[in-house]
Amino acid sequence: MNYALETLYFFLNGRYSKVSSNDRSIRAVIRDFIAAHPSATPSIRSGKLYETENARLLRRYFYEALDHSRAYYLRCPGYPEDLCIAAPDRGVEPVGDR
Repeated sequence: MNYALETLYFFLNGRYSKVSSNDRSIRAVIRDFIAAHPSATPSIRSGKLYETENARLLRRYFYEALDHSRAYYLRCPGYPEDLCIAAPDRGVEPVGDR
């Protein structure tokens, strides 16, 4: 990407204004990098996926947030064994594991 790691940290932490007055170029470079390096398509698994306690908790807080106009921040260091996607029209859907 031709940006120093420290510069990227400034951008990611909302302090890029200390490096430059305009973030247009770094945003364009990041978009181009993401477009050139798409994430791998998840493998399609067959069989039954079982709902985990994490999925139940995600669904609970997701709908609580929708019902009561709340916002939640979920911090996930590393990846959980079971990943889920939450969407209002589909609920919580498991998408596989590591």
